[in-house]
Amino acid sequence: AQEAEKEFDVESFEVKKGSYLCGTSLKSLDIRKSNCIIISVMRNGTMITNPRADFIFEEGDRVWIAGETTSINYLITTA
Repeated sequence: AQEAEKEFDVESFEVKKGSYLCGTSLKSLDIRKSNCIIISVMRNGTMITNPRADFIFEEGDRVWIAGETTSINYLITTA
């Protein structure tokens, strides 16, 4: 049996008011389980590249994420 080739993508989204991400650390999100990685975050005009595990998401953050397309789409729609 041949494994289907997974599609990978890079997307960005904004953390909205009331999002489950607000106040959540990158470490507690454990996003690698979803075969995704946060590449960078734009906050108040400052680009934070490769945010550390203790990075806390805030409302208005613009997040760039890379990984499997289906996982990214799920994370964006729930954010």
